Amino acid sequence: MAALPRFATASLAATLLLLFATTPSLVRAEESAAAVPAAGAADTVEALLARWEAKPDSIGRGIRLQDAYVRTGKKQAALALFREKRKASPDDQVLTFLYGRIKGDRAGIKMMRSALAANLGRAEGDTAGLVRAWTALAVAEVSAGNGAEAEQAALRLSAMRGLAEDWTYLGWIQESLQRAPDRAKASYARAIRIKPEHLRARTALAMIHADAGELEEALGIVQGSAEKHPDSADAQLHYGLILAMAGKQADASKAYGKALACAGEDADALASIASAYLDIEEQDLAIEAVQKALAIDPDHADALSNAGLLAMERGDANAAAKHLKRAAKLQPKHAHTHYLQGVCAQRLKKYSAAINHLRKAMSLAPDSVEYVTALALAQSESGAYSAAIAMFKRAIKMAPKDADLQRQLGMAYLKHNKYKLAAKAFDEAVELAPADPRPRYYQAIVYGDKLGKAKEALAALRAYKALGGKEPSALAWLEELQEELGQ
Repeated sequence: MAALPRFATASLAATLLLLFATTPSLVRAEESAAAVPAAGAADTVEALLARWEAKPDSIGRGIRLQDAYVRTGKKQAALALFREKRKASPDDQVLTFLYGRIKGDRAGIKMMRSALAANLGRAEGDTAGLVRAWTALAVAEVSAGNGAEAEQAALRLSAMRGLAEDWTYLGWIQESLQRAPDRAKASYARAIRIKPEHLRARTALAMIHADAGELEEALGIVQGSAEKHPDSADAQLHYGLILAMAGKQADASKAYGKALACAGEDADALASIASAYLDIEEQDLAIEAVQKALAIDPDHADALSNAGLLAMERGDANAAAKHLKRAAKLQPKHAHTHYLQGVCAQRLKKYSAAINHLRKAMSLAPDSVEYVTALALAQSESGAYSAAIAMFKRAIKMAPKDADLQRQLGMAYLKHNKYKLAAKAFDEAVELAPADPRPRYYQAIVYGDKLGKAKEALAALRAYKALGGKEPSALAWLEELQEELGQ
């Protein structure tokens, strides 16, 4: 049976950062700095088109026009317009940039880069236009997952304008896409020097310290954030998270309570608070936060996922399946939701459905050892031992020092009547975790019951007992073998 997934502190941290720290208001800040009037509700596509045609070298006006087309479901019309404009003026770098942006594909991003490399707008001293262009390129590179290119674009933007939001965005790219926490730490610190109260930068910097085990530094930052933003659910929530990571559960609970009081009608914050309460096993408070979130937004995917987890906690797998099915429809690309559906289906002994859900989760996040292992366990429970063994081997390649994966591989071999291979896997588990008694017991089973090696079984059971193993049947068997072998 699959274990009920819990929000380990690290995964909860990732969830909270996704909600609060990954999307700085870069475009809003850019609009302010560019000093171009923002499009209002009354600005129709026609009005914005006329404004742009009056000044076609304005990058800002062109971007607003494109956004209006997309917002009204007319992207194809925008593509046709900018394609024709560029065809008429192929050397116009502004048109090249704008056409590349509305294309949005790999070729389009290359066009944006080439236009900027040709000193787009610089001859006329259009600093605001360049800011808009580098912002748009950074966003496009992020959307395409081009980490190195996104970092370079954001770095250029930060150097040109230098707002706290710019450095925070750069830090997020370095942390999330480039896996470079040291560079991200420097960028977040730069943002905080510019704007000491900047909450997203403070939160992100605290989490990098926490991930590195530097909990005192992290606590200092989030405590300061909570003091600077006493009415912010975000600040109180992250303060509680770091307190929980530091083992201060009572203080964490108080901080989460403040976050809940501050959340008001913010369904995102309430869903995150529910996750936090789940992490410290405060089910009643988690239920309260989930109910409030769903009352505000019945289709809030994260709240529905939490509702599914809570239903599984209560042993109601059918209710959990309903919540998670709705969440998956709302977030079809969210790997963790499919993973939870798989765990729930296992609870209901619907192994075929469980395997399908877990395969989907793995396809969306192929580097997740957790999802690969869950799929292997579901396959093993369904009797598909060969498939399970292959999947466990894949997980072991991803985490070669994980003794529990070797133990699980040994169990799959044992069920598949591959006793020598099972013994080898259990031996490997013992080597990786010499202080863990469990692999010793499994060694005894395969050596004694399956391979007829009583002496090896006795040695394994003695080690099991010496390491603190207390399974009554194992200890009784140990006595039997000692008597039988006269040892």
